[in-house]
Amino acid sequence: MSKIVVKFLSLLLILSLASCSYREVILKKAPDFLSEKIDDYLSLNDEQEKELRVKVTNAFFEHHKEVLELKAIIKDYKIQNDSLKAAIVKGYPPYSLIMKKVNIISVEVLSGLSFEQRQKLVKKRVEDRKDYEESYEQRGVKRLENVFGKLSENQIKLVNEFALEYQKDRVENRSWHNEFISALNLQDQKAYQDYLKKNFQDIVPLKEVLKQNKSFFKFFDKFSKTLSQDQIALFNKKRKDLLNWIELYLKIYQASIIRSAS
Repeated sequence: MSKIVVKFLSLLLILSLASCSYREVILKKAPDFLSEKIDDYLSLNDEQEKELRVKVTNAFFEHHKEVLELKAIIKDYKIQNDSLKAAIVKGYPPYSLIMKKVNIISVEVLSGLSFEQRQKLVKKRVEDRKDYEESYEQRGVKRLENVFGKLSENQIKLVNEFALEYQKDRVENRSWHNEFISALNLQDQKAYQDYLKKNFQDIVPLKEVLKQNKSFFKFFDKFSKTLSQDQIALFNKKRKDLLNWIELYLKIYQASIIRSAS
């Protein structure tokens, strides 16, 4: 969806750095944390911020069935032997239900932004894309090293080969940012809201996800076979941390959905 979705997903990486003794405290505060971060990013007014807090808190109590399905897939995945594509195919149905909720919240919040607020967001998005000054190869290496640790020369070579192939196929997919900026720049509020709901609320179908990531799956099949024991151990440690967070989430968020702000 938007940068907001990236903020949601980035929370997992932030949480994985916390010590076990603080996990329950942090996760209980996660809805407020997310609301505050999104509020800061979008510069919401008091009414918008209150509405966002309720919606985000409600979302934390939903989709336990889907979270359990994803937990099982993550737990069973053997990085050197299993197909990433097959894992994505299996996990996409529950994942898409969760992300559909995230998209709905994102669109609802964005729809309430005034033209002035939207112009501030345009400026922030331009600033946030400064990392795109790095080459796609550099960003790919950096992101993989966040998961597996230092890459070997051969692994970096594989990343570079993938980047060249992927960039040939991604031209048509690069238009999302420009379309989103165009939407934010619409002065008519109704036209802006309609455009968001029409173009940014739906989840990309699995068939399209597989098509867009065809070259990546091919690359990752090769890359996963080159992993050292230390890299596999680091990956498994990060996976264990994520599973611990999921387990705690399932333990904490079991009450009925909150219908109003506390």
